Amino acid sequence: MATKICSHCGASLEEESVFCTACGQKQEEASAAPTLLCKSCSSPLDDPAAPCPDCGFYESTAAKPKVNKKVLLIGALTVVLIIASLASYSFFSQKYSKEAFIETLETSLRSLDEKSIEALASGEQDLSPWLQLLQSDQHFLETTIEQLDSDTDGFIEIFSKQKKWGLFDVYAFRVQEDKTTIWGDLIPLTLQISDKTIHLKPQEENVFSLLPGIHEYTLSTEDDDFSTSASLTKDYGQEDLSYSITEPLMWLVYYEQTEFPNATLIVDGKEANVRSIEGVNYLGPFAHDVPIHLTLSTTFGDIKTKDI
Repeated sequence: MATKICSHCGASLEEESVFCTACGQKQEEASAAPTLLCKSCSSPLDDPAAPCPDCGFYESTAAKPKVNKKVLLIGALTVVLIIASLASYSFFSQKYSKEAFIETLETSLRSLDEKSIEALASGEQDLSPWLQLLQSDQHFLETTIEQLDSDTDGFIEIFSKQKKWGLFDVYAFRVQEDKTTIWGDLIPLTLQISDKTIHLKPQEENVFSLLPGIHEYTLSTEDDDFSTSASLTKDYGQEDLSYSITEPLMWLVYYEQTEFPNATLIVDGKEANVRSIEGVNYLGPFAHDVPIHLTLSTTFGDIKTKDI
């Protein structure tokens, strides 16, 4: 005889007993398992894991894994962080790469954007990563100069309004397309003659030509006590005057014993012939960091500039 166990007290009962003979509690009838039907022909299935006995249809009943939302969230955040890291690495590596440095420098030099040039010159834009790159790699510095020279189609221009930088003004200047002429206002200089000081008065425009030929340079002073002036005319060759890039955004113009046989200089009413000019003159946004030296050799002695 089949028996069952009371779900309340555990006593053995006959299969058809409704109440427990020991504790008197009513026994709950076990609910019948739902009948599974074939999804193809709707026939009852005895074994859901076996093909339908009527039509042969079979569908796998393997349980599908549940998707954990927490796992999905962590995975999504991981992907986002990886993408952000790669993007940040790409951005900073491109920003401070050698190629980006050359491209940015070329863009600044080619454009007439005064604010961009002034931002570079005033230090508002951080150039330290690029400057460190230049200082640590002399070959790159030389390569940069060569690439700038070849990639800018012979035209480099910096234009800035008259602006007070350091102890003197820096004015607009340009390297023309043929790379033969630099023009711009002279930076104010002071000349020391014996025990007297003369302040040179810059002209509105002075041209420094890199082409052989006859060229005139004019100097005058702001001092009423002196009638100092000089009109320097020279027919010189290509080797007398040249320029090169020494630092980013800085041009070097240098004179090596440039002869002016026909030039005269008048000081205190006395006239003297100017024999030569020698020295180094820096032009550029960073010129305020560089002392300027200039020597005029005349028949009554040398006239030297004081350090600015």
